Amino acid sequence: MRGIIDGSDQSWTRHKDTPEVKVFYKLEDGLRNCTLYLEKVVHASMINLLAIFAEAQLFQNWVPLNKRSEILCKVSHFRQAAEFEFKLPWPLSNRTCQIQACGIALPEDNGAILTLSSIQTDSWLGQELPKSGKQVYVDLHRGVVMVQ
Repeated sequence: MRGIIDGSDQSWTRHKDTPEVKVFYKLEDGLRNCTLYLEKVVHASMINLLAIFAEAQLFQNWVPLNKRSEILCKVSHFRQAAEFEFKLPWPLSNRTCQIQACGIALPEDNGAILTLSSIQTDSWLGQELPKSGKQVYVDLHRGVVMVQ
């Protein structure tokens, strides 16, 4: 990721680059959507920020467009699957996504990494996760959140 910030990786387009917010994007072969690199300084303790990520079922109360958020399967505090439904403005219909998340502690860096991706099948770690035929599903190919 250092190549994005220092400009040596020319495949990224800079959208915003301030000390507290960085937004870069690029189009990749084989992907229909763009890939984003986002960086934001959050003035909060790391434990508070990680606690928010761990309570995905409450996103519907905290995130304005999140109509429904539900934990589908939980292996541990650091590994779970969730479904989110987003209420989009007219003329768009609601969108739903099933996401698997895995948190990895980085004690040597005083931080953590959270990996995210869509669940592509009707099961996750042996747990059935049927999709509704009435929903429009969106995919998150890959996502990584680093907290430090």
